[in-house]
Amino acid sequence: MRFKLTILLAILNLAIFCLILYVDRNQGSKDEFLTQSRIILDPSFVQGVDNIQISSPRTGNAWELQRMDDASWNVTQPVHWKANPFAVQQLLFQLKALSWLHKFPTDSLETAGQSLQSYDLLDPPLQVSLSSGSESISLSFGAPTEIGNRLYMMSPNGDYIMVISRELANTLHQSLSEFLDRRIFGPGMEESRVVQIQDRTASNVRVRMERTDRNWYFVSPIEAAADNDRVQALLGDWQNQEGQGFRMPTAEEGEVEGEGLRLTLEGLNSRETLVFNTTTGEDGEGSYYLARMEGFETVFQVSAGKVDALRRVLEDLREKRVLSRHADNWTSMEILFDDISTTLQRLENGAWQVLNKNAAGELNSQPADPVVVQEIRHLLNTLEVTRFVSDAPSETDLSRYGLITPQRRIILRKEDGKSVEMSIGGLSREGNETLLYGTTDEIASVFLIRPHILSSIPMNPMHYRERTIRTIPESTQIVSIWLDETATGKTREIKEETTPLAWANLRSYLRDIEVEGFINPPFSNPLRLDNNRTIEWPFQINCEIRYPESINGETTIQTLYLTERIGGTTQYVGDSETGLVGILPIDLIEVLEPLLVKFPDDPGMPEKQNEAEDVPGTES
Repeated sequence: MRFKLTILLAILNLAIFCLILYVDRNQGSKDEFLTQSRIILDPSFVQGVDNIQISSPRTGNAWELQRMDDASWNVTQPVHWKANPFAVQQLLFQLKALSWLHKFPTDSLETAGQSLQSYDLLDPPLQVSLSSGSESISLSFGAPTEIGNRLYMMSPNGDYIMVISRELANTLHQSLSEFLDRRIFGPGMEESRVVQIQDRTASNVRVRMERTDRNWYFVSPIEAAADNDRVQALLGDWQNQEGQGFRMPTAEEGEVEGEGLRLTLEGLNSRETLVFNTTTGEDGEGSYYLARMEGFETVFQVSAGKVDALRRVLEDLREKRVLSRHADNWTSMEILFDDISTTLQRLENGAWQVLNKNAAGELNSQPADPVVVQEIRHLLNTLEVTRFVSDAPSETDLSRYGLITPQRRIILRKEDGKSVEMSIGGLSREGNETLLYGTTDEIASVFLIRPHILSSIPMNPMHYRERTIRTIPESTQIVSIWLDETATGKTREIKEETTPLAWANLRSYLRDIEVEGFINPPFSNPLRLDNNRTIEWPFQINCEIRYPESINGETTIQTLYLTERIGGTTQYVGDSETGLVGILPIDLIEVLEPLLVKFPDDPGMPEKQNEAEDVPGTES
């Protein structure tokens, strides 16, 4: 019995669900039908509209929008200019959605004692005419209703007066100048491949820049690299630049024909040219030039500062970082002075080595410091020309600038076999600043650079060498560490129990002996800096080490030589085994300072107290 009741209830629930679904769908279809039946304009007609005229007979304002062949829109009246695509699309969307809330036939007005004048539709304050091919529709908007935010409108065929929402009318009653696209250049300037600036007021100077891949170059009046970032900033600035005071030109403004400046931007499928008049005007915002875009009659105002900056692009946009485009992808750098050369070279495993020839002409190879390589990359990326001196130097000029026999040549080579060479010549004084003349084989120009490049890329191969003298593997035990004073033979043992901080610092350093930098003279005792100067090694750091493979616990002694502290931050360390001499890190100098100040007395000497007892005339 209960099972039959359960089945019955399930059938009733299913029947109720089907009834609700039917009613819901039926109501949805009814609502959709009612909504569609209230739509005033056929959406397919609105979609094909190619001409829109908006007029207000009472004010005399009349605007006309025309769709072009490329689907963009132009304003053709009262000015000739590009239309704001967002405003036009909003208008078309509202026209598609235009629907009536109530309507009544116009032939019933006389019976009701009303007329078109009663609804302000005899001489309507706002009219919109839409054209799609040969088909046209006119819409007349009248007075607002007394109740609610609504408006009276005449149906397109004139048979009905309709009550509609005021949303469309509010859009049209706003300033119609919103239909103007105030941006001077169209979208897509980031795709520009050619920028041309012609200044007819300066002997018709023409500057032309072209983009190849991601890089911009000047091709006229000189061939030179342009600063990519600054060119993109210029294009971005003009892409966002808006004109002011759009209007049709008067008879007195006929000179806006490009007799002043012309700015042309070319893309893959576009070309826009902006022309300026020759004189500036003044308004409350400052100085301006009148401008006109070729293909449009309308004139407008552009800030004079923006226009005048175009006349300086050859100086402002020229690439002053002459080696930046090669700074990151070189695999070899050769530094030459006469017949002397030092080379930084990347190996197949990614490591770097420094090559140079010794006095006997033999080629030396040493591991290079990757940190120094990165510092050189940064230098090449940021090295800037302070001023271009000449773009067409003669042989006499090159000789005068010291570039016929330069004091330094830097050659960067890449994996693809291409190379670039920079020559650094003589000195020049610009005010109180000393500069160097330079040039590259990519351009004929001579420029001035700051002299820090000579100290940053020296000839000394030890400047580039890896900063590690030698290392002790972690598996190797450091048994003991002590310091020797060479002159007296005194010894100071560094123990973990008595000097734990010094023990920890020295043990860590001796496992990985690094220096701040190397000096060029090889190790000798005493250290010979040149023919006239030598430095003694008054101290030694010794450590006893035991290798894991040692037989019977045998140990090995390693020794480093130390000079006195020279100045505040310099102390040399030498290794007789590798022949290297470097500069100790400042933190290790500070650790060693108290240990080297005074060595302990020889344990075999008598104590001072006993010596005093043997002196006649002293009291015990």
